[in-house]
Amino acid sequence: MAEAFFLKDPDAVELYGVDFEAVLAANELVVDQVSGHQVLSSAGIVLHTSSRSGARVTARIGGGTAGTVYTVRFRLLVAIPGVAGPQPFDKTIQIRCEDQ
Repeated sequence: MAEAFFLKDPDAVELYGVDFEAVLAANELVVDQVSGHQVLSSAGIVLHTSSRSGARVTARIGGGTAGTVYTVRFRLLVAIPGVAGPQPFDKTIQIRCEDQ
């Protein structure tokens, strides 16, 4: 289930971001343990770039078709001592494209 819903014009390229600070704190983790990030989007919308600053993951997203809802998953990868491999923490948003 998505945590947020945003409107976007199909011709616009816009920034979207998710802050994972509360997730890290709730799991007694710190930003220094973050090993990477990913942004995954449904087909039909264009992920131009993504970046991470501290616990915030940001993506530049464009394209889409008016009347269509797209799902974008922001994933923070965290190294947890005693656990093999980075562990993912996900937050999902939905973007509805509408001519504006």
